[in-house]
Amino acid sequence: MKKLTVRTALVLALLCATSGSIASAKVKSKSLTFGTDFWVGNTLVKKGTYKIVFDDQTNEISIVDKTTTVAKVPAQVKKRENNKRAWDVSLVTVGDRMTLVSLAFPETAQTLVVNDAAGLAEKTQGEKTTVEKPQ
Repeated sequence: MKKLTVRTALVLALLCATSGSIASAKVKSKSLTFGTDFWVGNTLVKKGTYKIVFDDQTNEISIVDKTTTVAKVPAQVKKRENNKRAWDVSLVTVGDRMTLVSLAFPETAQTLVVNDAAGLAEKTQGEKTTVEKPQ
């Protein structure tokens, strides 16, 4: 009986440990104020303050206004080359639309490149806009 109890406890502990590692996605979020309207994929995002959320398990960037997700797009993670202390946001004019190409959270070594704009990110390395943390 004692062996059965020990085995059951071990199996439960193993299941808990396994399920915990599967569901341990790192979700990073911070507030950011945009001074201009811009497009994320096919979604227009109006100027204002939003919560920027990145889920590293799904590689998706979400732009959230209070409780509503305004835009959600897949992204590629690239190594960040410079200024790791501030936001690094790339908005590029495509036709008559200002489009989000990439962004990087402060204090990180990663740049998140929007999948729809991956080709634009490589062509426009000099057109990045650095945005300081909101007060």
